[in-house]
Amino acid sequence: MLIISINITRLEELLKTRLLELKANVDSINKRLSKYPKGMLKVRKTNMRFSYCIKDIDTKKIAYVRKENIKQAQTITQRDYEQSYLKIAEREISDIERILAKNYSDRAKNCYSGIIEGRKRLVQPFEMSDEDFVNQWSAVPYKSKDFMENDATEYYTDNGERVRSKSELIIANMLKTLNIPYKYECPLKLGNIIVYPDFTILDVKGRTEKYLEHFGMMGDIDYVNNMVLKISSYEQNNIFLGDRLICTFESAKRPLNISILKNKLNSLLYNNI
Repeated sequence: MLIISINITRLEELLKTRLLELKANVDSINKRLSKYPKGMLKVRKTNMRFSYCIKDIDTKKIAYVRKENIKQAQTITQRDYEQSYLKIAEREISDIERILAKNYSDRAKNCYSGIIEGRKRLVQPFEMSDEDFVNQWSAVPYKSKDFMENDATEYYTDNGERVRSKSELIIANMLKTLNIPYKYECPLKLGNIIVYPDFTILDVKGRTEKYLEHFGMMGDIDYVNNMVLKISSYEQNNIFLGDRLICTFESAKRPLNISILKNKLNSLLYNNI
């Protein structure tokens, strides 16, 4: 059984992103603070109107800000805001760094990783490492489609699976090279029918399955019509093209584009950061 759970690693990634944003803001403020003018801004409200005056820190003199000099009041107000923000941001940075230093995700995942294999089979974990997650997913048995007795083509991947075409061989070996876990022609129930995606791919970071279909006879109109029906079946079951459904195409005149294939698979690796 595939376990889907909230991934604490994702929370850590969000905290790291927030940390970078805060540090960038702090650096930007610190570069500006020395350039801001001195002085203390006072605001008065009379008859529903605001007026501004600036108190000189050294002489203690107060000067009203004329309308044409409002930029000076704006600059001092921005300085005061940034000084207040700086204190809050520095405290938040300290809090986030303290949380990240504790490695909560590793500790929680290691709770399961440290169990002996015999016990792991009896446990339903809340969290697990990527390695344990891949191992559990890969260990689930399945029965792929049979090959026809008169099918003389034999293509074997680097993992030893027999596939149906040279293009599927290329796809399988590229998945292996990129360390993307996959299953070949693993059955999938879509509504009332069973389909056999060319490749069922495990999105390890997203903790979900995605499906790669290769359509290799795009010059055949009947084949294309069946392709449209197949993609429609996926989407009727909330597996949408460009999201959890990845498609590659070729025809007799346009072979599989290896560069595009690699870009698609790399996007699968890096889009869930």
